[in-house]
Amino acid sequence: MGLIIPHLARMVGGPKHGRLLIFAPLIGSIVMIWADVLSRAMYSPEEIPIGVLTSLLGAPLFIWIIMTRYRHQG
Repeated sequence: MGLIIPHLARMVGGPKHGRLLIFAPLIGSIVMIWADVLSRAMYSPEEIPIGVLTSLLGAPLFIWIIMTRYRHQG
């Protein structure tokens, strides 16, 4: 998710670096808190490692960002 958060922050806040400095930590902390909650709650007596959950969420998002950004470049 470390590669995804700055891209999401740019989508939300625009290309300005000042806004990026505000939105990137905010979005990153929200995503990590919810990933931690999901990793603890999915299989209640056991915990899924948070890295496994974030990679399962982050890899498709990263591929989607690459596909949409470079769609028109042959």
